[in-house]
Amino acid sequence: MPKPSDPSFRPSLDFGRIHEEIAAEKLLAYMNYEREPSMHYKLGSFSDDTNYRTNHFDFEILKPDGTRFCTVEVKCDTKRKHTLNYFIEHTNNYGQAGGIDSTTADYWIISDEVKYYACRASSL
Repeated sequence: MPKPSDPSFRPSLDFGRIHEEIAAEKLLAYMNYEREPSMHYKLGSFSDDTNYRTNHFDFEILKPDGTRFCTVEVKCDTKRKHTLNYFIEHTNNYGQAGGIDSTTADYWIISDEVKYYACRASSL
């Protein structure tokens, strides 16, 4: 897998960011944030190789006082529209725990670019 400094990583990063923002807005709406309008999200940072893979989540939901409410990891399966199945990674290319087995996120969201499904990571 390319690192953030590799130019081939950029399209994947941009695609992922779009779906992370959509997922964050949907999760906030589901959590009924209208009652607490100052609840917001903060995307994780993958700006350089030193921060690469240090966060095992994609964004966090913050309380009005700025403290963390929960963390979220988002996966978008673009092939789902052809296979009608979701691919959920649990081992990486090196045979180590990856994806759902290595997440530290409180919530895990999977999407097919149209629908977004969320669940507590601890329930998987």
